[in-house]
Amino acid sequence: MRDVVVVTPNDFGLRELGRLLSAGGFEVIGPSEGRLAAQADGEVVQFVLDASLSEHYEEPEERARVSSLGRDPNFFLVNFKSTKFLGQVLAHVVDRSDALVDNDFGTIESGREFVQRFRERSDWDWIF
Repeated sequence: MRDVVVVTPNDFGLRELGRLLSAGGFEVIGPSEGRLAAQADGEVVQFVLDASLSEHYEEPEERARVSSLGRDPNFFLVNFKSTKFLGQVLAHVVDRSDALVDNDFGTIESGREFVQRFRERSDWDWIF
């Protein structure tokens, strides 16, 4: 499994993620115990709410981007196997200017930027 971090405003949590994923046709498991999973065609993406991830944003530019989301944003560790399926899932939940996607390899971009790039090139393995 690989993972990325998604950061959202504090009013956009697991229930909202679940609602959007269900509307997108994914089978949703949860939310339960700070977790939610989206499944389709044998693939799974899991969102784990983890406030301790905020400690990893130490650089001034990173902190400024996270701070732009308001007080106490939600930090989700997102586990996945298939980059293509991850892109499909995230397209349903982070196509917003007030969400961040962090691939933990030096790229932090708005959810809207990620979704636009993925739509233009769905074979793009943006994790590397």
